[in-house]
Amino acid sequence: MDRYSLCHTESGLTLFDKTNEFKPLIIDFTQGESQYRHQRAQHEMLAKACGFTKKPSSVIDATTGLGRDSFIFESLGCEVTSIERNDILYQLLSDAIERLRQDRGLEISWQLIHADAIETIQSLSADNTPDVIYLDPMHPERKKSALVKKEMRILRDIVGPDLDAKQLFDAALSKAKKRVVIKLPLRADFINDQKPNIQFKGRSTRFDVYTK
Repeated sequence: MDRYSLCHTESGLTLFDKTNEFKPLIIDFTQGESQYRHQRAQHEMLAKACGFTKKPSSVIDATTGLGRDSFIFESLGCEVTSIERNDILYQLLSDAIERLRQDRGLEISWQLIHADAIETIQSLSADNTPDVIYLDPMHPERKKSALVKKEMRILRDIVGPDLDAKQLFDAALSKAKKRVVIKLPLRADFINDQKPNIQFKGRSTRFDVYTK
């Protein structure tokens, strides 16, 4: 978009807002909140919803965004495949994952794919499907937009709404071996009007779990 530009800085690939409304955005998994979540990954509601608190497994994060949930999966020792179709986010994520590899000094089991998630999932062969497919679609903007974090406002500018979220859910449900997990606002309608088998509720969001 004309409003934003990507530039390499000493810290890593950074997204700048030419209007200066937002501070520069950089994805970093090596420090700060990411490392805090890394240390307590097994206690995350996300881990419980996906069934990863005791045993790591294979997971596709079909709506990667800023990669924070994918990072939790990686922290749990899962075999992670993250799909991101937006080119700007893909570049930011690629740079962040490479810096994480360099920081650890070893390879990590985290694959990032620049592709359309529906097409990618539908093309999976029977012997190459993951145990879990995770979805966190871009939700409609709240009326009280001031309450939305600036990072989410930037994401909405770049990505826009996920108009094909229902189709993505159907594709995920047809391929996941064990479960599909979708993150939604607490009071949002069920995806495709299908009631989940299990729910995990937080203060403002919930995880709907569809078991196979």
